[in-house]
Amino acid sequence: MKFNVYFLFGYSPRPKVHLFIAILFACISGILAIYLFLQAQEKLSLSTLTKGVVIDSQVTSRGFYAPEIEYLYDGVNTKTFVSSLSSSEQSYFKGDEVDVLIDSKNSKPMLFNFFTLYGLTAFAGLFSVISWLGSLGIYVLRVRNIRAPI
Repeated sequence: MKFNVYFLFGYSPRPKVHLFIAILFACISGILAIYLFLQAQEKLSLSTLTKGVVIDSQVTSRGFYAPEIEYLYDGVNTKTFVSSLSSSEQSYFKGDEVDVLIDSKNSKPMLFNFFTLYGLTAFAGLFSVISWLGSLGIYVLRVRNIRAPI
């Protein structure tokens, strides 16, 4: 049984074009993942890690919970900030001790966890792996099975 696949305006690109597009997406997302990882490593090496305490949890306009954190700055002064990381369920409660990463360039604090530092990197890397697997599937199912005309 043969299935015909019709594209918009009756255009059906060749399997090698599909393979090229999948490999292109895989390469671009892989390069992006490497770049984001190196940026995160640079940010981590130029920042100072300190401990902070959650003093409150604020509700954003969308109904998400964002922790307000107090941390020791310069070893003497305490400062507070509201984390840009928020969630639909409250993840941090009053009195929780958290890690705070302070950027040495602009003294901007940030809640330190895997997602804030490597979340986008992990997404780009996962997309790259899926694209490589897709290109392998395109190759095995479409390109390798092309028969030469008789």
